[in-house]
Amino acid sequence: MKELTYSKHEHSSVRHDGASDEEIDEFFSSRGLACPADYRAFLQKYNGGCFNEGYLADTSLGPLLVSYFSTLAPSKNRHIPTQIENLDEYIPSGFVPIADDPGGNLYLLDCDRNSERNGKIYFWNHESAEPSEDPVLSSFNNITLLFDSFADFLDAMKDKSEV
Repeated sequence: MKELTYSKHEHSSVRHDGASDEEIDEFFSSRGLACPADYRAFLQKYNGGCFNEGYLADTSLGPLLVSYFSTLAPSKNRHIPTQIENLDEYIPSGFVPIADDPGGNLYLLDCDRNSERNGKIYFWNHESAEPSEDPVLSSFNNITLLFDSFADFLDAMKDKSEV
């Protein structure tokens, strides 16, 4: 897994203790989800936060930024279980919000244990988000596939100072 460096900027110096196997297993199994191994390793080491790396120069949507990674730790902001609850009808079943950008868009990880898509990273555009009664991916026109794995997502991230 790519090593990340925490941001030292006063407004974005967010870091958490790594999540335990028990915390990760409890979150994913209680929702019938499967945590990809590369994301599990990230949660164990970082469990979210703000990093210097976060510039995605070359995606199918053009250049993108990652502001903060969401966490399993109790937090008033970017707490994954709360985000899932708040986004219930706005994201497909089995998808987990793992990060955001400066404009309020999200990066989603497909954690559906019964899907060939498990482990893929998607961009969720909040500008065109609408609730759906059918929580399957094809019901959402605001979600775009970006990377085939969380590891590919991290590998593509460059230092934000390159922007």
